[in-house]
Amino acid sequence: MQIENSSPGNHSPANDAVRCLAVLSGLVSVASFPLRIETFTLPSGVTLLYRLPQLRDCGPHTKYPFSARVTTVDGGVLPSGYKTPYSLAQLFARYELVAVGLNCQKYRISQKGVRFWWFSFPNREVLDRFTSEVHGMTLHDEELIVI
Repeated sequence: MQIENSSPGNHSPANDAVRCLAVLSGLVSVASFPLRIETFTLPSGVTLLYRLPQLRDCGPHTKYPFSARVTTVDGGVLPSGYKTPYSLAQLFARYELVAVGLNCQKYRISQKGVRFWWFSFPNREVLDRFTSEVHGMTLHDEELIVI
């Protein structure tokens, strides 16, 4: 892009705005860069949560009353094969999951690994079974704890 008459006396804010709009339209144009869209199929009945409810919304009458938080003993991230809610929903599918959530504010951080995962179950019995079987379980040399 050439900028003509760039001396301070010939500045035109309207031209600057048009140049910015031209750049922005090129950025959002589908033809300007390829889009990579990944699709996957969830196990039936599982909901993926990318944001957790606010603390004020938590209580005995929440949407997911039978939930457990899972992390590693040292508080680190789960092994690299388990970075997405989908991968964990597949791993724990036998526990009749209702929802899988992650404790992360930004997508970029979640790609490096998430330290705390939330799992919701249909009832107390399944939650108790999950807790007793997963607490202390080793996943690729990382010991898990259920809170």
